[in-house]
Amino acid sequence: MNTVSFPGLGIGEFTLNSEAFSIGPLSVKWYAICICLGLLVAFFVCERKAKYFGIKEDDFLDLILFAVPMGLIGARVGYILMDLDSFDSFSDMISVWNGGLSIYGGLIAALITLIIVCKIKKTDLFSVLDLAVIGIMIGQIIGRFGNFFNIEVYGVQTNLPWRMGIGFDGISEYVHPLFLYESLWNLIGLVLILAFLDQRKFKGEAFLWYSAWYGLGRGLMEGLRNPEFQLTAGSVKINQVIALVAFAVSVGL
Repeated sequence: MNTVSFPGLGIGEFTLNSEAFSIGPLSVKWYAICICLGLLVAFFVCERKAKYFGIKEDDFLDLILFAVPMGLIGARVGYILMDLDSFDSFSDMISVWNGGLSIYGGLIAALITLIIVCKIKKTDLFSVLDLAVIGIMIGQIIGRFGNFFNIEVYGVQTNLPWRMGIGFDGISEYVHPLFLYESLWNLIGLVLILAFLDQRKFKGEAFLWYSAWYGLGRGLMEGLRNPEFQLTAGSVKINQVIALVAFAVSVGL
């Protein structure tokens, strides 16, 4: 039995089930619901903002049609490549409902897709990227709660007031709720980006704001991540290095 608690906030231990409901043999996971909800909210918000960035509705729909599925595939492939030894079969690799998406893999795949589609459609890539970051951040804000239901994306042990207690088969520990840190960090970043959109000096600047903001937050949070879930090369935390490099390059640009 898996349990969660936030004792410092007055929230006692409760059981967490990754399955939301089932229809016959079909099991619907909370993780999938959070990801889909994030995608839907991001779609409707970006659809309304597309004209602001000078993007036609037909072009926007074409971009979504290709970028979203390719981004999801890239996110899964990136996650698999980071922990290839944990997958015993092709069935394990495609079982995305059990958790496991890499934001870096998703961003890279989506970016490559956007570059290709923008070139074919003759749509301004940098305007598209400025719009895309709004959707990406909304997806991250909501989607991270899928990690909560799977009891994953948590940090090292802590005694801070907002610590999260996690229990697996009766064994409990108190850790940093990294899923919540990242969700809140992106919420603050989204509010700031929306507030300062009119201050952009060039197309693509909002994309760089996002890259810098997320890179800084992710770089700091990777230092708190449970070593069991870190991708390392020797003593180097690869995701942390990528995040901080993204921050530095984006600020420079």
